[in-house]
Amino acid sequence: MTIQRQYSLPNCVLTLEGMDSLAEVGEARPTLSVLLTVNCQFPAHGQGFLCDRSFFERFAQVVSQYAQGCFSGIQSPQLPTAIDPSQPNVAVVSADGGKHRLLVMPPPNPEGPGDGPPQPIELLLTPLQLFDLVETIDQFYGDPKTLPDIQQVFSPVSRHDLVQAEPLVQRAAPVALGASGLAVAAGLLFMLPVPKVQQPKDLLRPTPTPTPQNQSALPSPSPATAPSPAKPQTQTRSLPAASPTSTSAAIPPSSVSVPSPLAGEGADTLLTPAKPVTDPKQLAALERYLLGQLDQAWTDRQNLALTLNYRVSVGEDGSIVGYLPENAMAQEAIARTPLPKLLFKPLDRANTGEPLATFQVSFSAAQGVQVIPMESVNASNAAVNRIQNPSLSDAIARETARAQLEKSLRTAWQGKSAPSMPLMYDVRTNAVGIAVDADPANRNAAQKPFPLGPLLNPAASAIKGDNGKVQLAPLAQFRVVFWPDGSIDVRS
Repeated sequence: MTIQRQYSLPNCVLTLEGMDSLAEVGEARPTLSVLLTVNCQFPAHGQGFLCDRSFFERFAQVVSQYAQGCFSGIQSPQLPTAIDPSQPNVAVVSADGGKHRLLVMPPPNPEGPGDGPPQPIELLLTPLQLFDLVETIDQFYGDPKTLPDIQQVFSPVSRHDLVQAEPLVQRAAPVALGASGLAVAAGLLFMLPVPKVQQPKDLLRPTPTPTPQNQSALPSPSPATAPSPAKPQTQTRSLPAASPTSTSAAIPPSSVSVPSPLAGEGADTLLTPAKPVTDPKQLAALERYLLGQLDQAWTDRQNLALTLNYRVSVGEDGSIVGYLPENAMAQEAIARTPLPKLLFKPLDRANTGEPLATFQVSFSAAQGVQVIPMESVNASNAAVNRIQNPSLSDAIARETARAQLEKSLRTAWQGKSAPSMPLMYDVRTNAVGIAVDADPANRNAAQKPFPLGPLLNPAASAIKGDNGKVQLAPLAQFRVVFWPDGSIDVRS
């Protein structure tokens, strides 16, 4: 039996056709384990190509590695920059105006010779079109029912490639500047005269001298009379009284043990003054983006008796650059949180002047992960949570989001008990149909929570823009009705 799988976004449509070698009777969604052809179409350019499995794996690998290089700023030198028209190959290179040039020389048509030999394809992709292409490939990798034996491999750039990315002159400039500065400082110090060392005067012992009173007390000899032997007199000298400071100086200072403050990885980022993020929309986007990172990465949630509170510092790109436990319990249980794994240690972020946003993050077994801006904690003001996302205005994107939302709701609603009265909700989704939140739209819905609460993902309302900064994603609102007969209606 032929199986066809399609992964579609507005700027890229990927269609895979194959068979299931391990088909089971009654299986609702069979596994596509044998790939016959792949059809990749770009609607905005009106072009596409057909290929087999080996070329598709090469195509997906090159596109993914190029996208990783765009995000990190370090392109792997192993990526091809040109193609040979006589050999099937694929390459992606940067173009002017922030665009990306996709070069594809597809292999011969796996379905037959067709109209003639394949021709090279050259497409100029915008950042949004490249994002749709990468997202479509990621949807393919994330589908466990399509080619489960293929796994996406991520390989870090080697240290040699990282060093070569910086020019030799630029790398040698700090060394030369430091050596010249050291030579100038040594020359200036050599010209300074040697200081004369003198002993402090207050440390010299004073020499005792006879007082005038003692000298006047001695008898003066008379010329008429011979001097008679006088009794020897003993000269006494009173010692100076001890000052209060001399007594205290003799007492050694007492050693006082001061407990060290709680510290975490990157705590200096929180303690060092930095320019805060002041835009309410950007702060709301970072809050939801951080919530999605932590909720997805937190796996050790069992047997957590107390709530763990941390102060977390986040950059404009959503990277966690520092965290600080707020109590001893949080310090001891830091390994049970995803913070150490998600911490990003920049080379010199402090000198870049990048604004940072600080949040209070709580981990608890009952309420899961909670993220609150420190401004709201200190001022008891939750105004950031009321920031609304921009509206998704594109008609095609809205219809795609509505169809995906309806599909997700129907899949999750299977086996659930129908309500006795109609329940209406206003559900907001992002461009790919992931539900972000839901508000009741009638009296019956206001008295009950959303029936499919696990489908709501508030973190999906924040995305990374073309400039690498986290921003609010455009959302579309739909009216969802749960009918007593068990059906679901999704209206625009």
